[in-house]
Amino acid sequence: MLERSSSNLLKFFDELRFAVLRRTLRSSAIHTVYSHREYRLAVLFMLACAVYLPLALYFPLAVLAAGPVIWGFPHIISSMRYVASGVQNDTTKAPIDSRLMFALIAMVYVGVTAWRLTLDRQILEHIPGVPDFMPELAGGIIIILIMTSVRRAGFARVMGASTILGTVGYSTWHAPIATAAVLVLAHNLVAMLYWIKLSKTSRDRHVAIGATAFFSAVTAALLFGKFDFLYSIMQPQSEIVWLGLSIESLGSMALPYSDDYVQLAHAASAYAFGQAIHYFVWLKAIPEQHLRLSIPTTFTTSAKYLVRDLGRRGATAAGLLCLAGIATWCITSFHEARELYFLAAAFHGYMELVAFAFSKNATQLAG
Repeated sequence: MLERSSSNLLKFFDELRFAVLRRTLRSSAIHTVYSHREYRLAVLFMLACAVYLPLALYFPLAVLAAGPVIWGFPHIISSMRYVASGVQNDTTKAPIDSRLMFALIAMVYVGVTAWRLTLDRQILEHIPGVPDFMPELAGGIIIILIMTSVRRAGFARVMGASTILGTVGYSTWHAPIATAAVLVLAHNLVAMLYWIKLSKTSRDRHVAIGATAFFSAVTAALLFGKFDFLYSIMQPQSEIVWLGLSIESLGSMALPYSDDYVQLAHAASAYAFGQAIHYFVWLKAIPEQHLRLSIPTTFTTSAKYLVRDLGRRGATAAGLLCLAGIATWCITSFHEARELYFLAAAFHGYMELVAFAFSKNATQLAG
């Protein structure tokens, strides 16, 4: 019953999509952009920047509040999916079932999140020698072991991943607040690097490199207040009282040692812009690189690819997780739901960093 309802809903959206395309593709310019992945992603990226940059400048708190509610759990699922998809044995070059890899990575993620929630409930805080980042560190080590044993990853890849994890772990141990602040902004750049590495053609790679350079420049400009002249048009949002959000509380996540309101406002805007583009990269740009054809797929075909990559049970579990995430936002207070989300998302950055050393380059993508 549920499968039939889902199929009918997908068909409805496909029919709506076809109706729009029949009208819009009459333009040769739009048809060219639509049928070429590199053009399409370049246009969509610039449109995303054109929308999210003003929002990050004037309404950073709204962007940071709404983003995790809408895109938070789907982007975590997407990152696990594309870290797992298309993995091949480094020794035999034989493909490894993406469903197996996704299941293993998902089990690690669930275990780390459960441990993180346990620690945060202060059940194990009395045990000396257990650092706050231990769940994420342990999860990173297990990811390396999985890639080493299942993928038969080469020595260079293992050492690369171990060096990344060791560096982040050492930094977190000695400067946890500063490291967390750096990761708030830097992990958005990691997604851009995935886009570059996974680009399917040289043109796709050029778009990804250009997007990364533009994203980095805009983020730096936001941090250093280069867009402040636009505040003569309208003053930025300073707080959302009913959600308990303020420039000071969110800006300090990226700039924890500053009590200067202007600097914290800059940090909040950079955080909002980076988070929004981060979601775009994991939910649109990277998935496009895994398509064999340059044109977009239908909703029905996308669902079939999801089942292919995750398995029917995996796809169902992913869907239920997203629904559970939305339900959490609806049935609990916003503050508690936000806290629970970020506890669940804590391992996402570690997973991205560690798995990057094992990710395939563009020429290895199978489609």
